[in-house]
Amino acid sequence: MKRLGLMIALMAMMMVAGCDEQSGSGSGSHTLNVPFSSKTIEAESGSFVLNVESNIEWVITSSAEWLTTNRNDFSGSAGVLCTYKANTSAKSRSAKLNITPKTAGEGSSHSIMVIQNGTEGGGDNGGDNGGQGGNDSGNDDVPEGVVVATVAEYLVAPEDNTIYQLTGTIGGGIVDYYGNFDLTDSTGSVYIYGVVDESGDYIWDSLGLEAGDEITLRGTRQSYKGTPEMINALYISSVKNSGGNDDGGNDDGGNDDGGDDDGGDGGLVTDGGTRYAGWAELPAEENNSDYYYAYHMIPDKGNGKVRNFAVCYSEELGCPVWVASPMHSYYTAKNTSRSDAYAPDPDIPSSIQVHKRDGYTRGHLLGSSDRLVSAGANRQAFYYSNIAPQLSSGFNTGGGVWNNLESYCDGQLCSDTLYMVNGCYWENYNKKSSGTVIPTHYYKVLLRTKKGNTGKWVVNCSESELKCVVFMVEHNSSQHKVEPHRGMMMSVAELERMTGHTFFPNVKNAPKDSYNPSDWGL
Repeated sequence: MKRLGLMIALMAMMMVAGCDEQSGSGSGSHTLNVPFSSKTIEAESGSFVLNVESNIEWVITSSAEWLTTNRNDFSGSAGVLCTYKANTSAKSRSAKLNITPKTAGEGSSHSIMVIQNGTEGGGDNGGDNGGQGGNDSGNDDVPEGVVVATVAEYLVAPEDNTIYQLTGTIGGGIVDYYGNFDLTDSTGSVYIYGVVDESGDYIWDSLGLEAGDEITLRGTRQSYKGTPEMINALYISSVKNSGGNDDGGNDDGGNDDGGDDDGGDGGLVTDGGTRYAGWAELPAEENNSDYYYAYHMIPDKGNGKVRNFAVCYSEELGCPVWVASPMHSYYTAKNTSRSDAYAPDPDIPSSIQVHKRDGYTRGHLLGSSDRLVSAGANRQAFYYSNIAPQLSSGFNTGGGVWNNLESYCDGQLCSDTLYMVNGCYWENYNKKSSGTVIPTHYYKVLLRTKKGNTGKWVVNCSESELKCVVFMVEHNSSQHKVEPHRGMMMSVAELERMTGHTFFPNVKNAPKDSYNPSDWGL
């Protein structure tokens, strides 16, 4: 396995990874970009590839003997094989990879923080995600070499390779997706320019945090045009102070249950509320003993803090009622392939979940192709709770109306995030198969900003900045080559009257009473 892993790593060195717009910087025609600013690795020995985008000569060095690179001098874009020794200590440790232009003034220098877990594991996460706050948050597990500092201490610190841990309150004016905001403690404020996980992926939209909440971050002392700021800060932990979270924990799923108690009694929240106030896509939970709710976090991204989707499943109908999910290019990045890992949803009693229905295909409500960001995300998309009975010819297969509607929705993805609810509707309960009452209709509910690139979270947008709509299609096989059209559209309020569900209760300004087909290109 190690030989295979090395072969994969060496192959990866031949590829140049794309650079996120916040991750690197160039100076004029000189380019030197790195894909992430921090990375967490396991205690065991191993290696990873760092893809650097550049058009100049550059040098990479390590601050620790346990972390080495296959070479130090490079010219142009290249993949660096980074090898690390096993950490035999119970405590985590850290090192810096410094990437600098060979000629001074050609491009910007970068530092990447590499944190290696100790043998006890998980030491870099700063403890429980709903634990104590203040500058003591997670201090017992701070890796060797990381300095726990106040904002005032950080502001006057030199720009070197020292890693600082800051804890403070999130200010207003948040730029979503990246997570740009002012972090304030009792000593001062500093601007945070992006929040990432240990893989360097932006995870702000998955955290569900708001102004007034407390957050702990790590990063080096950096600046922009002479003003101190922490760029692409590593997320450690947070404490929810802004209210609106029914289970008393973090809106990002930081509670260990992750929806584990959403089985038995249906995981009920106060009728009309949602489990996570920070998830814009969620319909309200209903006080209905027939409904079972589950909330899935991606197990292999962001230490399990990146949300995947939520589901409402009906025991009586033997079918999902709705599946709600954020939709973004982050989730569709082709990091894995279709798993076909059909399995019961672990957070819903397996005895009530239907695997296959005679005469119907296994139709995903949230598509497999919408969750290729990781193997774990794709496997969850094959839970039976996300699978509904759908006719093949003329509906779910290539050229079918539902398939065409899925392609249309793919075209609605935007940098601001599209929020979608896929659902089943029963005009009557006449047709059954293998324990499932077959839906007479399927629908998609969409919500996003009109412009798509405002950098604002929909929760903070005005009604005039938002658009939402429903596409409802009849479940039959006579709609081959039928494309989305105005006749399929209705207001969200109309669907609420038909189904009894409440959509987007966390987005107070969602324009649910109206829609404009031209806003959706129709």
